[in-house]
Amino acid sequence: MKVLVITFFILASYSCSQGQKDLITQGPEQEKEGLTEEPDYLDEFISFWDLAINEKFLDSPEAIYRNQTKLNQSFCYLKDNQVLGNMPDQPVSLASVSKVYTTLWALDLLGPNHRYQTTIYLDRQRGIAHIESPLSDPVFGSAKMFWLISILNDYNVYKLKRISFHENFVFFPETLLNHRYLSNFVDSHGVRHIKFYTPTIRETINRMNWYMNTENWNESIRNDFRAKITNHLFINTQLRFELEEPAFQQNQNPFVRNGRIIPGISIIKLSSSPLHKITKFVNTHSTNAATDLMFYSMGDIARFKRYLKMKFGEEFQAKTSFVSGSGLPYSRFYPNGDSVRELNKSTCANTLKVFKALNEIQKKHDPQKQVPFDFLPLAGPAPLNHAATPYYFVGKTGSLNDTSAIAGILSTQQSLTPIALLNSNVNTDVIYNGQITSPARLFRMIQRKMMEKMVSLFGGGNRIEYRTEDWINDDEFTAHDPRADFDYVSPLN
Repeated sequence: MKVLVITFFILASYSCSQGQKDLITQGPEQEKEGLTEEPDYLDEFISFWDLAINEKFLDSPEAIYRNQTKLNQSFCYLKDNQVLGNMPDQPVSLASVSKVYTTLWALDLLGPNHRYQTTIYLDRQRGIAHIESPLSDPVFGSAKMFWLISILNDYNVYKLKRISFHENFVFFPETLLNHRYLSNFVDSHGVRHIKFYTPTIRETINRMNWYMNTENWNESIRNDFRAKITNHLFINTQLRFELEEPAFQQNQNPFVRNGRIIPGISIIKLSSSPLHKITKFVNTHSTNAATDLMFYSMGDIARFKRYLKMKFGEEFQAKTSFVSGSGLPYSRFYPNGDSVRELNKSTCANTLKVFKALNEIQKKHDPQKQVPFDFLPLAGPAPLNHAATPYYFVGKTGSLNDTSAIAGILSTQQSLTPIALLNSNVNTDVIYNGQITSPARLFRMIQRKMMEKMVSLFGGGNRIEYRTEDWINDDEFTAHDPRADFDYVSPLN
């Protein structure tokens, strides 16, 4: 058996440094040493909605709006392992803050250094191949397909008669794009379903047929290829490949008999980036498709619920309900005009527990970093645009038409404090500057005020040192020699 191992890295990696702080540094003993006693937040932060009225964000707030919003908003923070705030146990829509829950599940189940493996079995003599992927690589997009074709061309393979793949393998060129991929279908009862998007086997087949026939590339694929060779210099600038028969799904590996690989088969192994880099990427860019692929490669909603119960207990699980890994909603429209819109929901207190658990994984992964920098973006240089906390906040934002949420760890002069602000008000418009606007827009302004107040009360922000790196790091690639004829080549790292 001849093996070629290719370690494939396409995601941005980030590094940062931070002083040796514990998650919560201010406690009773430190107060005795003379630090300023913490203000009473329950007096300072009366509620999001009341703050909005006091700041005169609304021209004519109606009482019904106030009542509805109070039922769907929550603010909380952690002090001395106690959750304080306003309605911390009220389930509220999470939107993309859901991705932090999915991140924790993946890191807990697989580990920060896990790499998704994709194996290609190749019979060069007969011109047939088979692809296996035990867990779906959530970021197997067009760059990896171009890379695979590039490797085959290096070994003078320009045509295959046919190629099959296991159902776990998903080729989704758009997986890294920040789009909301939704499926829209009507069932046999006339109910229209609009839900999160996961690629079907048929779509994997179609995309493989498009990308693996270079002569038939349309302008969209050609533009995609030009973009990839600009950013990924390891891909050959000229590719040539032909797939004679359409790709097809087949779970049984045709090259394995009685548990052994038959003689004369070449193997190419593609490894993804480490999981912590993937989670960093999907949280920084809030990529819904990749997050849902990662979620469903680990199991379904029922398995996720069992994980939450095992990890945090029955009460936590009972107040957390998910319909997707990314935070996208699931809507159903009935023929009689009724509709149901399901959202990912959890409580503010639960969200703080998730961040605390992430922080424990971070400390084990890299003890020098005291907040989960390796898994989440930072307000400032990363696309967590939160002007109130430049370089002070590591976390995740979430936004739907009726939801605006933010949760993470705030770095101030006094402490590193987990904080969550969740706002949702379904089907209610508000008046702002004399015009009707979505609740989410108003909530974002209120959240900014709340974050500014928090930083002020903790004595000002404490800047987090943060450095970004290029997407491609040369020492993270496996060297391969076209003359090696698929002999085993060890990874450089």
